[in-house]
Amino acid sequence: MAEQSAPSSSAAPGEPAQLHNDAALMDFLYSLNDYTPTIPDELVEHYLSRSGFQCPDTRVTRLVSIATQKFVGEIASDALQSDVEDFIFLFLCRRRC
Repeated sequence: MAEQSAPSSSAAPGEPAQLHNDAALMDFLYSLNDYTPTIPDELVEHYLSRSGFQCPDTRVTRLVSIATQKFVGEIASDALQSDVEDFIFLFLCRRRC
């Protein structure tokens, strides 16, 4: 049996999309230099260093800060939604009784 070879990574059809993705990533990384995070860099650096992660690049710290902010925001949003649903349920139960 003949083995099939994997497609070449330098295929012409995918190059424009890859260049666009690379340019978008670079724009995003450069925008992190001007971004003021909600969670201070010092706090993120403290917890990163406690876990053994050391990186002099501030953009990495801010990227972790953005990810943490999104994670905490989603938890808070889910908790609020759950609380609102519980309130509505209790309100409707009391009206029927």
